[in-house]
Parts: sequence; C-alpha cells; structure tokens
Amino acid sequence: MVSIRKNDPCIAQWDKVNNPSTAPKCQFCQKPMRIFVRSDKFCIMQCRDKSHYPYQVARGDAGSLPPLTKEKEA
Repeated sequence: MVSIRKNDPCIAQWDKVNNPSTAPKCQFCQKPMRIFVRSDKFCIMQCRDKSHYPYQVARGDAGSLPPLTKEKEA
C-alpha cells in the first residue's frame, strides 16, 4: 500500500508513468513495474507478479515505506 493525499497533484501523472511501453521492467520477470509518485519526491516501483516474490524499489524517506508482504487473497 502507498499512502498519498487525495489532492496530491502527482496522482494525475500516474497514467503517464505507468505506460507499459515506458515503465521500468522488473529484473526478475521483465514485466513493467507499477510506479507511484508523490509531490514530496517519494517514488515506489513495485512488481507483484506471481512468478517471484514481491519486488519493490523505493526512493525517498525510508520511514514512509510500506511493508512488502504478500497480500492475503480473499
């Protein structure tokens, strides 16, 4: 989970940075990673493909990082 203010101006950019043709590729499965950015220059890139463990790359304040655990399936 990524925490973000509901009126953060970077939310409007998520569609642009999550374009599959330009998004960074996961080093394990080579699929596009999901990118989340905030106006305080915090960035998380995640791959949760089932072929490997969840993988995350983050830049910014380490105290803001979410835990990287597998989500429980309903």
